[in-house]
Amino acid sequence: MTLSQQLDHMRKSMQLAPSGLKVVYTGSGTLLNALALDDPRLLVEHAAYWATARSLEEARYLTAVLNSATVLAQVIPMQPRGWRDPRHFDNLGSVTR
Repeated sequence: MTLSQQLDHMRKSMQLAPSGLKVVYTGSGTLLNALALDDPRLLVEHAAYWATARSLEEARYLTAVLNSATVLAQVIPMQPRGWRDPRHFDNLGSVTR
């Protein structure tokens, strides 16, 4: 099966992001990382997420916010704990105080 056939097997190609500027961010890991992406040839990995941006300025703003120490400090207490470190951003737990 060719790559094109594999991508379209059971209409998987419908899951591909529309072309244009995107902000891509991690779904797991210890640190939250985001970047602006404007290359329609690239696919976003399954453990990452993306959101379309209307402009380069909007993409830069979103990446600055997501990459900030302030956001990370707010998210870390809600992350599940791994063997040593917090991990995962896509299944944040609730914080009990």
